[in-house]
Amino acid sequence: MRDVTEGGLVQIIIDNYDAVISSQKCRLKKQEAIYARVIGLLVSQRDLNFQEVLATELTADPPSMFHADGQMRVAAGKSTLKKNIQVDVSQRLIMSPTAILVDVSAVIWTLKWPAHGTVATFISGFKIWLSLQLSGTDVYLCFDRYHNYSTKCSTRSARATNSRVHHLTLTTALPARDTVLKNYTNKARLNALICKQVLSDNDFLRNSTQNHK
Repeated sequence: MRDVTEGGLVQIIIDNYDAVISSQKCRLKKQEAIYARVIGLLVSQRDLNFQEVLATELTADPPSMFHADGQMRVAAGKSTLKKNIQVDVSQRLIMSPTAILVDVSAVIWTLKWPAHGTVATFISGFKIWLSLQLSGTDVYLCFDRYHNYSTKCSTRSARATNSRVHHLTLTTALPARDTVLKNYTNKARLNALICKQVLSDNDFLRNSTQNHK
């Protein structure tokens, strides 16, 4: 090892890291961030094994989450992870819930998608499903937010298909499911219509929640 001074030690770490990055044909970003991290380790007076430090990815953009050009990697294994961690539970051991949290964007994938009809037809089916859930407990609907330039927005853009953007209204003929749900603009519009129709339907709210506190 070179002179164990702050500058010398940091230089060795950055040199070694450059070598690792070069061998992987990746582009190193923000060396000053790596420098700052190592300085922080030095001044902390912790008993560290720097071989272990060098074995860890010291990068501003983790390669497991981002490509070398900075583009985010699309997480395509959520369904596989869900299957791996799911556990079978006997129906006898399941207690009656006091409330249900519903991911609307996930639920609309599971509902029957009408082959014919309008957007209002699908929303009516959603309200029937929601009414069944409300018959047993309180239900909280959670809708996705679509903020521009957010991490989730980048993921949606990378995952989206080239389907045409539709100006969805209640009277619009219902497009194919993938056309709506795989295009985040169409999906965001559908979510907004569902939310508005549920909240503005006083008869539905009265009949479905009359037994709720």
